Amino acid sequence: MKTLLSERYAPITSSFGFLRVSLDEAVDALAGWRHSLVDGMVSVEDAGPFPECLRRLEPLIGGARPRELLVEASDGWTAYFDCLLRGTDAVSAVGYLARTIPCQGLAVCAIPHTTGKPGLKHGQFGGYSLRCSGRCARSS
Repeated sequence: MKTLLSERYAPITSSFGFLRVSLDEAVDALAGWRHSLVDGMVSVEDAGPFPECLRRLEPLIGGARPRELLVEASDGWTAYFDCLLRGTDAVSAVGYLARTIPCQGLAVCAIPHTTGKPGLKHGQFGGYSLRCSGRCARSS
């Protein structure tokens, strides 16, 4: 199973999202949403080159998500990652932003199946998941 960056940054990259908007538009929408939820400081800064910028999300935590990362992808898409311990929760963030902006949104999850592999004491059941949000294209 192919995964983003061959699991080098898992679980951050085990699930992630995409918004079909420019990086600037995604940053403005995310910062505005977070500021409306918690009337406090929202910091926006350049995180550096990909994939090294994923380290800026560490340490990974459970519960709240104080660190989120938006990365300019290609063809007008922006990638979304966060600092949650079990992997990025792209479904809620991308789903909300795709409806609010509005734009197309996609939440991706790819976890390799490692249960029963030789040399591993513990493993995990793997799988794929794709969720489309917002104005998704329809085929006729």
